[in-house]
Amino acid sequence: MNAFQDYYPENLSHCYGCGSRNAHGHRIRTFWEGDETVTRFTSEPSHTSVPGCVYGALIASLIVCHGTG
Repeated sequence: MNAFQDYYPENLSHCYGCGSRNAHGHRIRTFWEGDETVTRFTSEPSHTSVPGCVYGALIASLIVCHGTG
């Protein structure tokens, strides 16, 4: 099954959040599940701002990249 981001042209696939051509990015992928679009992402310890909390900009990039997809 292809993700929405799989249809982006190569010259636009460098996004840090969802670009398949960015080796250091999150490579977010968005799929249809019934009538909804779904992105699943598991944060890593390096995404922490303070113990127990994910860095806010990470959350923003997930929302932006899922919404754009």
